Amino acid sequence: MNGPREWRDIPASGAIFRATRGANAPLGGGVERLTEALQGALEDAWQAALAAEQRAAFGYGLLGAHLHGSPQLPLAISCSDAHESLRNATEQAIAAAGLTPVAPAADYPDLYPVNTAAQAEALALRLEDDCAAAWRYLYATTANTTGTPAETLRDAALNALIATAVRATQWRKVTNPSAATVAFPGL
Repeated sequence: MNGPREWRDIPASGAIFRATRGANAPLGGGVERLTEALQGALEDAWQAALAAEQRAAFGYGLLGAHLHGSPQLPLAISCSDAHESLRNATEQAIAAAGLTPVAPAADYPDLYPVNTAAQAEALALRLEDDCAAAWRYLYATTANTTGTPAETLRDAALNALIATAVRATQWRKVTNPSAATVAFPGL
C-alpha cells in the first residue's frame, strides 16, 4: 500500500482488514484480494457519499434563487446549510483517514433546468433522495464489518441517512402532501 498510512489504520476499513485477514487464513492469497476488494468498496461508498453532498450543496445554490419570497426559502436555506456542513465534515474525515477526498465537479448539468419554484422544489426533493441513496450505500457497505471504527462510520452514515430522509419528507410535504413519506429512504 502506498501513502503515509495503510488501510488497516483507516477507520472502518481497518476493521475489514483485521476481520478478513485472520478469519479466512486458509484462503491464502484470496484473503488479500478479498480485503482489497472490501477496502475499495468502503472507500468508494464513502467517496460517493461525499460526492452526493457536494452535488447537493451545488444544487441548493442553484435552486435557492427560484424560491426567493417563497415560504419554502427557509427550508431550502436550512437544507443547504446541513449539506454544506455534512460535506465539510465528510471531506475532513476522509482526509483524516489518509485518503484524498473526491473533488467536486465544476458543474452538474443533470440538475438543470430550474426556472420555476416548482422545479426548484422538485430538485430539492431529488437532491435529498440522491443523498439518502448514497448514505444508505455507505451504511450497507459497513454493515458487515465489526469494531469501533466501523461502528463509528456506520453510525455516521445512519445519522446522515436519517437526516436526509427527514429533509426529503419535508420537501414531499410541499410537492406531494398525500405521499410525504417513503417506506425505505434511499432505495
